[in-house]
Amino acid sequence: MSFNVDFNSYILNSIEIISGYKKSMQIYEGEEYTKNYLAAIVVTGFFSMLLYYMRRFFFSYNGLSILILILLAFYYCFSYSFTRGSASLFFKCSVVSVIIFLLMYLPQNTEYKNRIYNVVIITLSFGFINNFYNDILFLTNWNHDQYRYKERIPNNQLDRSKTYDIYPNITSISYFNNLNYQPRPIFQSYSAYTPRLDSLNSYFISEKKVDNIIFHTSLNNVSWGNTIDERYFLFEEPLTKIEILEKYTIKDKINKSLFITEKRKKNINIKFKLIDRRFCTLGSVINLDLINPDKLYFFTAKFKYSNKAKAISLLYKLPYISVELIKDHNSKIRFNTVSDLLSHQCVLNKYCSNYYDYFSLFEESKFKSLENVKAIKFYSNQRGYINDFEFTIFEASLF
Repeated sequence: MSFNVDFNSYILNSIEIISGYKKSMQIYEGEEYTKNYLAAIVVTGFFSMLLYYMRRFFFSYNGLSILILILLAFYYCFSYSFTRGSASLFFKCSVVSVIIFLLMYLPQNTEYKNRIYNVVIITLSFGFINNFYNDILFLTNWNHDQYRYKERIPNNQLDRSKTYDIYPNITSISYFNNLNYQPRPIFQSYSAYTPRLDSLNSYFISEKKVDNIIFHTSLNNVSWGNTIDERYFLFEEPLTKIEILEKYTIKDKINKSLFITEKRKKNINIKFKLIDRRFCTLGSVINLDLINPDKLYFFTAKFKYSNKAKAISLLYKLPYISVELIKDHNSKIRFNTVSDLLSHQCVLNKYCSNYYDYFSLFEESKFKSLENVKAIKFYSNQRGYINDFEFTIFEASLF
């Protein structure tokens, strides 16, 4: 196993992943989410009260530095917990913060006050452990053999002298099959949240730095493919996916959900010809009736946040874009996406439900069997985007 990112790149890439986190993670708000949010408000109020009672301590430079660190930690805990929709995470982390705070700064010289603080600490600790009960139960009952069987690859389909990457994210395949693992820089594709991260993986693939790529794919008719947060897999890592098509081809099928690709002996090159550029409105239907269904088209879409959305995101989250594809026979599929990634070319007029379909885009016989996309529609799930956006269409051809 080898990791192809130096320490400095690791730090920079991690910061980039964090910066894209708010734009990509979606929130599904329900009753449980509301309960956790209310609990978070109570904890925040309690924490603020503690800070108020300690206000004299923070008049010194040392105390002020500690206060800033505490507030920063608390802010990031609040902000990122509700970005992901895991509101319970805030409760878990904030309780720990309060306990540490009490242990370090609040015990007084009087026995009466110490008893009160001890009771508070024990109560919060009990709540923390109880909140983590399901997580602990999951870890103690985990059995790696249940995954080993599902991911086992016959030895005759592997070449141990070759390097392997796993696409898009189940990296445990490399461990359970004892592969010479050579991952791309952002080795969980759904974490390539930004165009820059997509470019890092794209460069890795363009240089053919790995011999084989094992794909795990969804064949269960999940409308957005096998990804997370109901995001359509074709709109994830668009630059990287183009490089994969150009540099790799299917070598062998392992089972219903796994197949291996190898380096092409001769690369194919995809050329993009600009067909149309227009400004569209969020929520309006973009008809594709005039494009040739026998050709492949890509698109880019560039969205902008309003100043209000940027301000709200400091304490809550950025709005996100949903996409609706209208296919043959007027069937519709709606899914989430990461709007920044749509600034790179994404497949427009053909619908792919898995990676087998994706590798069919430049195979003439299979290409015709793919479903056509007749129209596309973009929605903003919360107010915060500027209503008009730039939409560009490209015709793709091989040369």
